[in-house]
Amino acid sequence: RTERRRGAMTDSPRARRPRAPKPLKWIVADLLARHVDELVDAAGDSLRHLPCDVRDALLAVARRRRCLDDAALRALVDESTTMIDASGCGGRRVTDAGIAALAARRALRNVTAVDLSRCDGVTAAGLRILTRAAPRLRTLRCGGDATCNAACEAAMPGIVPRLEDGGGVDDWETRAEVDSTDVVVDGDDVSEPLDDFEPASGATSLEWLVWPDVQPDTRATISRRCPRIRIVAPPREVHLRAAAAVTDPSFAAVAGEGWIG
Repeated sequence: RTERRRGAMTDSPRARRPRAPKPLKWIVADLLARHVDELVDAAGDSLRHLPCDVRDALLAVARRRRCLDDAALRALVDESTTMIDASGCGGRRVTDAGIAALAARRALRNVTAVDLSRCDGVTAAGLRILTRAAPRLRTLRCGGDATCNAACEAAMPGIVPRLEDGGGVDDWETRAEVDSTDVVVDGDDVSEPLDDFEPASGATSLEWLVWPDVQPDTRATISRRCPRIRIVAPPREVHLRAAAAVTDPSFAAVAGEGWIG
């Protein structure tokens, strides 16, 4: 009986099919990912010569290893990038300066989804720069802590496109105190006063706004101003469980399989 069972297992299609070897491209990418923090420091902007899918993978690894910062974004993001996940990059690792640097060379023009939740270095000015430089942005995830929520509240007047409401008084200005913020990129002073942004030039393609801590009055105002935008506000405990899951080592890498591929 044992011999018969062994023979049946051997004859199964799955047993006969050898496992395909991992492409050399991803073997090399695995090696790069293990040293992604050193790689950014050593190679800098020359990393943009890597294939876009490899750079996307390196960005994901850098975020999970908590070494994603402005320098990594400048080195790994270009006009072929469509998604940026910088969630949890607190401690001012990802800042307005990093976003402004990408916007200056039009590296955000094809981005459709961005996650900046729990990025306390990104202020209202940075969010407005992002939405102005990413005309195809459809999904934005933000908030996550008190600092980020305050930045989102202040940025909403410039993010949500203005819709005519029959001549009614615009109440955005009464709900958020808008301050001018100076952004420094590579030693140059790049001033982005929030008052200079017209609401009509905001996220004209935005469809999904994921904001767990959105206030009811803010949510109502967004829905009135632009009904096209769907607001997703999961309970805080769901948001925290999801954030913990994606940083768990068993989620980030499978033993023996490498980080990527």
